[in-house]
Amino acid sequence: DEEEQKAGFRECLHSKCVPQVRNVLQLRSANTLGTKFQVVTAGRAETRPDPVNSDIAKQAADADARLLECERQCARRHWPDALEQSWLGTVSVDMADIAQDQTSGKRSIMGRFS
Repeated sequence: DEEEQKAGFRECLHSKCVPQVRNVLQLRSANTLGTKFQVVTAGRAETRPDPVNSDIAKQAADADARLLECERQCARRHWPDALEQSWLGTVSVDMADIAQDQTSGKRSIMGRFS
């Protein structure tokens, strides 16, 4: 039954993919900030960060690819019809209920943004 497939898919996402979301969002935000404010690492010959080929951009792209693959694996196992959906790759981020923009917010006591 399709409802059982959907439930299995959601459970798989929650246990395997949602834990990766914070890292993905932090890397995306770090890449955005680096590009926006043109942060350059001291001692390097580059004059401006490359938004595609910088280390942080590559890490963000790799993290995004791992998250998409995680969602695809859950779909293959539990709800194969979801593999054809355009929203695949975004469900875990929505389920995580974490602000997608990790560059703003209040600092908590521990110095992290909340």
